[in-house]
Amino acid sequence: MLLSIIIPAYNESACIDDVIEKTNAFFAKRADFQSEIIVVNDCSTDNTSYVLDGLQRKFTDLVCLHNEENMGKGFSVRRGLLKAKGDYILFMDADLSTPLNQFDILWKNMAKADVAIASRALPESVILKHQTKIKENIAKMGNRLIRMCLRLPFHDTQCGFKLFSRKASEIFKYQTINRWGFDMEVLFIAKKCGLKIIEAPIVWSNDDTSSVRKLDYLVVFFDIFKILFNDLIGKYKINTIYV
Repeated sequence: MLLSIIIPAYNESACIDDVIEKTNAFFAKRADFQSEIIVVNDCSTDNTSYVLDGLQRKFTDLVCLHNEENMGKGFSVRRGLLKAKGDYILFMDADLSTPLNQFDILWKNMAKADVAIASRALPESVILKHQTKIKENIAKMGNRLIRMCLRLPFHDTQCGFKLFSRKASEIFKYQTINRWGFDMEVLFIAKKCGLKIIEAPIVWSNDDTSSVRKLDYLVVFFDIFKILFNDLIGKYKINTIYV
């Protein structure tokens, strides 16, 4: 069995070598599957490309894709995922805000689900380092709006640590949002397909160097209405083979 790990990267030259080293070491110890790591460089303006070239020579299971222009996290995740060969596909943020050992929490849920998503907002979740108050309040407001408008029953759709079965990964072909709102769109499509989605509590720590700006949270709000419009005009009328 093969696990594909997708890591979108933008200006991560300071940490990407450490991330790949730790990710490779963690999954190399697993006897239950083999793994491949796919990094999608979203037209970084620092030395990320140079660092990745060196890492690719070191790790034979590392695949590096380079966007010719900055397309957004959602585009990068979709590009990596559609390239993936795995029976299961994990996408994770390059800052390791969610520690790698939290993978086991998602993995154990895949016996009864098609998609397992990490959540920072469940009562059992442990936040080691919080975001600023304004970011947390905007996120809470956004989560309420997502649940109300999109009828998604999750407390945290935006955490960058999600695991998909091969069957569930097909939904990414219908994804239209290229930037921060792609998580909720993918979950919306998965729910329409009748896929089983489990939200799991995890340990998480905020990374102060994150490229997510306060404005990006507001853009996500507009993406909610884009999803509703797409649904209205039939963009998500997908074959029910997934049910």
